[in-house]
Amino acid sequence: MNPTLHKLKILLESTLDILLPHTCIGCRSWSDGLVCQSCNTALTQANIQTRQFLPEITSALSILDYQGITESLIHAYKFAMLQNLSHFFTQIILTLLPQNTYQNPIWTPVPFHTGRRKLRGYDHVRLIFEPVLKHWKTPLIDIAYRAKNTPHLYDLPPAQRQQALANAFQLHQNIDITNASIVIVDDILPTGSTTRELAK
Repeated sequence: MNPTLHKLKILLESTLDILLPHTCIGCRSWSDGLVCQSCNTALTQANIQTRQFLPEITSALSILDYQGITESLIHAYKFAMLQNLSHFFTQIILTLLPQNTYQNPIWTPVPFHTGRRKLRGYDHVRLIFEPVLKHWKTPLIDIAYRAKNTPHLYDLPPAQRQQALANAFQLHQNIDITNASIVIVDDILPTGSTTRELAK
């Protein structure tokens, strides 16, 4: 299926989930919440995948595989404005990701453009990860900002994606990250293009 049509299909299904709240967003079965017990169990038993995007990124972790149930949930969270799903993703991370995975790093989110934030009404990455790091008693620090409002990148070919991301991020002047170990957090990691551009 065409990626754009696939996204519209998921958005329509997510909208129906708002109107018919007893349907699981992940598998469309009956549920007394946004996510049924079967989907919740499947996701909390997922295996973290390790990837590399050298030379900019030495190690990248994908907590969930971005397809099937996970893709439906992410689309509902971002595009159908189901903001409460942030709590679900927070709990998944706390369940699957050990606190000591990284030793004393700076945790920073991929910057969200102010125009996009105003349109959506919330920063979807920060909503997920702030409670995780609060639980770990670790700050989430904005070390950079998004200098240009890039288009949605998921549907773009790699070359166009890199062109759209060129010079998209700028470092805050009052942040010193010399010799620091930095963990960049984002919602999806299909090709690593966004994270690699920020890492530069």
